[in-house]
Amino acid sequence: MSFFFGGPGGFPGMGGMPGGMPGMGGDDDSDGGESSNNTKYYECLGIDKSATPQQIKKSYRKLAREVHPDKHPDEAEKYHEKFQELQKAYEVLSDPEKKKLYDRYGEAGLKGASSGFGGGGADIFDMFFGGGGHGHGHRGGGGRGQQRRRKAPPIQQFLDVTLEDLYLGSSRVISYEKMTICSDCDGKGGKKVTECGACHGNGVQVIMKQMGYMTVQTQRECPHCNGEGTSIPESAKCKKCEGKGMKKVAKKLDFIIPRGSKHAEKVVMKGQGHEIPDAGNGDLVLVLRCVKHELYQRIGADLAMTKKISLRQALCGCTIVIPHLSGYKLKIKTAPNEVIQHGSLKAVYSKGMPQKGSGGTFGHLYVKFEIVFPDVLDDEAVESLKQLLPLGDDEIDPDAPEPEPEHKHNENEEEEDEDYDEEYDIHETAETVHGEPKVTPASSRSAYDEDEEETDGQQCRQM
Repeated sequence: MSFFFGGPGGFPGMGGMPGGMPGMGGDDDSDGGESSNNTKYYECLGIDKSATPQQIKKSYRKLAREVHPDKHPDEAEKYHEKFQELQKAYEVLSDPEKKKLYDRYGEAGLKGASSGFGGGGADIFDMFFGGGGHGHGHRGGGGRGQQRRRKAPPIQQFLDVTLEDLYLGSSRVISYEKMTICSDCDGKGGKKVTECGACHGNGVQVIMKQMGYMTVQTQRECPHCNGEGTSIPESAKCKKCEGKGMKKVAKKLDFIIPRGSKHAEKVVMKGQGHEIPDAGNGDLVLVLRCVKHELYQRIGADLAMTKKISLRQALCGCTIVIPHLSGYKLKIKTAPNEVIQHGSLKAVYSKGMPQKGSGGTFGHLYVKFEIVFPDVLDDEAVESLKQLLPLGDDEIDPDAPEPEPEHKHNENEEEEDEDYDEEYDIHETAETVHGEPKVTPASSRSAYDEDEEETDGQQCRQM
């Protein structure tokens, strides 16, 4: 037996039993394999291993305010990583089960726990023999025969965020309610829990009904135990949870909005949901709901906006200042001698939204220019513009002398009409329908009206 339990003939690389495989279990951390670093998270929070949960929480909140990316806009990327490390350390050390694994095996133990190992010597017995033992009881089998543990239902909650929150990765305190296991009765509901005599612990009752020559069998929830299969005398019920085994509590959770997240994106906070007996903790699912921004519109990783400028700015060039989601102001300058056209689109590279998980890659900012024309101009301004701006291709200069005819007409010869002898004024369309001029009474006459005029009053008679 020495070959299996730690003698010189032990499994290579396992250190025998109870030394265990490195990072997987055993009764002595120093036996076999490298020693795992289990002080990193304590150093990150600036506490020692004897710190109480209140001290851990106090230190986390203090450091979170100091290293938050919003406090260091010039080094946002650097402090964003620090804040994530701080949050990860708090997530582990604030959870008693994770803290226990970390104190014993370091980060390797946390990885082992997530993959189904790292739970002590009994887990190794499960690997080799497919079940519990070694004084730990049945663990649901091992390998392919292991059953998945039941999990509590998730909590889904909406979180309203702004584009600034999604750009910067702001922090929020999430308040919500969840069900937890009663600490007084350990989720049992009382001191004396007995099997329901009405349903014999099944939670359902079978009812037989005779219908003619047939017998119909139906099932219903046991009314005596409400489908629980157990019953608790009134005198033995837990006073704190009223025999339910669970109670509703209000929770608060520090949450950092992932940078570059999108509208309607779901962020899962594992293990932060409901807690029910004989089941794993549920998850808290936060659904991000981005509110409408007064200036910017998001298109994927790009930002779009409309900027109104004056006619002078469009013709003479300009330098404009635009407030950005980062908190800074962008100064945009047009090219020399450039005339900005109405509706033209300009791009400012790498000033859009950060792309999630890309490591510092940003989209672009697109600015659409709309020229605001003056309503009226005085005579002096009109004359100045006439001197500066050229005539159009089909425009006639009213101040230019009329050209003499190529040949003189006889007195008896009738003069031919020129194409532009008659002058007309243009008028503003009074109303529009869907962007098109509203139909006038004259233009609404149909082809049938014209046919009636051509018949000179003659009408068709139906035979």
